[in-house]
Amino acid sequence: SVHIDSLVTRTFGRTMRTSAPFTFSIGPGEGVFEMTQFEFAGEPGTVTARGFWNENERDLEAAIDLLLREELLQEIVPSPLWSLNGGSDLKIDMQTNLEGSQADPLVSGSLSADLLPHREDPPVGTDLEFTARGGPEAVLGADFSITSADSALLRVHLDWPGKSGPEGGFWRPDPNRNLILTMPAQKLDLARFNTRLPAETVATGVVDLAAEITVFPPGQGDEPDSLALIPLRGEIDARMGIPKLRIDLPNRSWLRTEVEAQVQGTLADPTVTAGVKVKSGLIRIPEIPRNLLPVEGSSYLWALNDSLLASADSALADSLAPGPREPLLVFQVPDQDGPALSSSQAMPLPQLDLRVEITDDVRIIGYGVDIKLLGQVAVTRGYDEDNLPGPMVKGALQVHEGTLKAMNRVFDVERGNIRFTGTVPPDPHFDFLLESQVNNYLIRILIAGQASAPAITLTSEPDLSEEDIMAVVLFGQPMGDLDNDQRGRMQEENDPTKELQKNMAGLAMAFGARGLQEGMSDSFGVDMVQMGSDSSGGSTLMVGKFITPDIMLKYHQSLEKSGTY
Repeated sequence: SVHIDSLVTRTFGRTMRTSAPFTFSIGPGEGVFEMTQFEFAGEPGTVTARGFWNENERDLEAAIDLLLREELLQEIVPSPLWSLNGGSDLKIDMQTNLEGSQADPLVSGSLSADLLPHREDPPVGTDLEFTARGGPEAVLGADFSITSADSALLRVHLDWPGKSGPEGGFWRPDPNRNLILTMPAQKLDLARFNTRLPAETVATGVVDLAAEITVFPPGQGDEPDSLALIPLRGEIDARMGIPKLRIDLPNRSWLRTEVEAQVQGTLADPTVTAGVKVKSGLIRIPEIPRNLLPVEGSSYLWALNDSLLASADSALADSLAPGPREPLLVFQVPDQDGPALSSSQAMPLPQLDLRVEITDDVRIIGYGVDIKLLGQVAVTRGYDEDNLPGPMVKGALQVHEGTLKAMNRVFDVERGNIRFTGTVPPDPHFDFLLESQVNNYLIRILIAGQASAPAITLTSEPDLSEEDIMAVVLFGQPMGDLDNDQRGRMQEENDPTKELQKNMAGLAMAFGARGLQEGMSDSFGVDMVQMGSDSSGGSTLMVGKFITPDIMLKYHQSLEKSGTY
């Protein structure tokens, strides 16, 4: 036996010492030992243990009670988790006990670990209580819960059958019985998670949860393939419902929905069935002014010597040169789509049966768009031309009310349909008709075709050419009624004619005026392009370019009156 009067350790700059003498003895006989009460205490907390073990009986106890401060955690296990949201400490409490005979041992205990934020946020942690009994029908049972502010958020129970005996040690998994993980029916208040959500995001609602997962022993069930979501043999039956869910988002956006979902089938390839009904909502797309005038550093434009800028400058120079001119594209689509994913790169995707329904009270505002949507779509698992899994979307969305502002004109959405036909990846079909009354002319923009390559057509009543339509949109009157300066401006802008007009219309449709400004500035090699209006409501165009890192030269053109400054 060994008798210790005092034991002192110093680790990571913290000192711990025994509070009283203790004795540790071994024998007589093989596998026999005994330890009197042992207590180790210091700044982080206390560790205690006592007990004995012999061939007929065993009785062992141990406990840990530690409070690990943020600075100590960073020394032991460096991680940004400890300093997140103002920093946290970690409190650990554990008790474990081993008793009974060699033939029928019993282990029981508990473990809790809690993050204690330095701010006023409630603590978040986990609690675990477990028992493991030996004998012919040995089983490990555990109750696990996620906690917040001393109340359980989520509870799970585990039954893991095993075996024990002299030949196999105390306990090991039984190869002939299933592991069963059960989540009893419970309610989860989403408000408890709001402190962990991004800024200005709030979720309100109660989630109904229940689940049971069965894991088969090795050798039972089908072998999971390389794309399995969970590389285990087993089955799952899980259900979730949120009858009243409200999500408040940044920029005063919000959604009110109902959600029903279930996951059933094998663990390797479960089927996810869900229904989402968006009953009402308001989505505001923030229109943040672009920072066009950096106050320090070199001009970004001067550092761009890549092929895109070179080709844009060359195309602009060619368009101003005498002789035949090639169409100048404002919006250029890259020739290459990038490398295709190999089968080893494919992301696992479960069997899907997701149905989304949007009622007629969901509104989207931003970048000149103000529309209301409704419709239904279904999402299932499909395969692309390389036989890789991906979401397959079928259904249709309709714009039943709304306007779009483009080129300082407000267009009413007379017809707006988005139809998903089941292609993988999704490439919806557009059918949009926009109308705007400009003086005595009714201007129409028709957008039709696949989203990847829509066709844009301009028409009017009375009937005008596309060149005259653009003149009406920009100046309020056809080409024949423009003065010399305006006509020259139209000739200068429209010499590439239809290609340029359609690309400008496409940009305006896709991004609003801001997108048009950004696309033109990038393609023409200037530092800013800004479309706006003057004091009388007329359309204006401003172009700017840095001549030194601190000085920008601006060109301002009224699109309805001649004159620059």
